[in-house]
Amino acid sequence: MPSPKLVSIREFRSDMTQLLKDAQERDITYIIMRHSEPVARIVPFDVGTTLAEVMPKGAVEAKQVAKKQPKKAKATAHKSPKKKSIFGGWL
Repeated sequence: MPSPKLVSIREFRSDMTQLLKDAQERDITYIIMRHSEPVARIVPFDVGTTLAEVMPKGAVEAKQVAKKQPKKAKATAHKSPKKKSIFGGWL
């Protein structure tokens, strides 16, 4: 495997989609740098890798269960009715 390529955070932000595509298709590893210090590594998965293989045991099942549960209704703020002040304006 070729040596990793160094990429600044600025370059990663602007070209993220292409860098991720290249990592996967061309088997390139990127090291993301901030002020000459490494902060992250982008490493391609092997072809055919499943989510169950890379997630901690039980995490995939928990995510699937969470998707099936109905969403909770959002709480709405109670609005008090408008009142007229004794001076004629609205409160």
